[in-house]
Amino acid sequence: MRIALIGRVAMHVELFDGQTVKTRYFYELLKDICDVDDVLLVDMYEYKKHFFKVLIQSIVALIKCDKIVLLISINGRKFFFPFFFYLNKIFKKDIYHSLIGGRLANNIEKYPSWRKYINSFKVNWVESCEMVSKLKKMGVKNAEYLPNFKKINIINKNEITPYIKYPYEFCTFSRVQKKKVLQMLLRQSMR
Repeated sequence: MRIALIGRVAMHVELFDGQTVKTRYFYELLKDICDVDDVLLVDMYEYKKHFFKVLIQSIVALIKCDKIVLLISINGRKFFFPFFFYLNKIFKKDIYHSLIGGRLANNIEKYPSWRKYINSFKVNWVESCEMVSKLKKMGVKNAEYLPNFKKINIINKNEITPYIKYPYEFCTFSRVQKKKVLQMLLRQSMR
């Protein structure tokens, strides 16, 4: 079985945005599960500059691979959703879509034709149960919850620096959204 991953990996570029990090982890996970030769990568990094190359690689992926995994952002979805929808009528491959970002429901409201595109995929993985519910109400039949993940090396207790004082002081870097903060406060108040 051959799998193609189509998304922004940008291996030789220092990018730490959510889309690139998630796609890199997904790619590494696929390589761990499958033989390295069985994962074909179509890197969407700067795809507008290399449009025809990415287009040809995507067609090759449809021809050679049994399964296609899409991890594309809003700009990529505008072209590649219909592209894969129509070409897959010929090739009939299993296409798996892992959502980048949390705005797919809004996108479907703006682009109603996307509903038929994503319903044609084997599955649409989204990062929240709330998004699954929204999409199902909008007529998306194949949305499933797949939490975001990150490979973290577990350390032993003896590897922890002994000069750390309690309570721990730490800092986190993340995009803060009012909705997420409200959800967090609600969860804490229910404990």
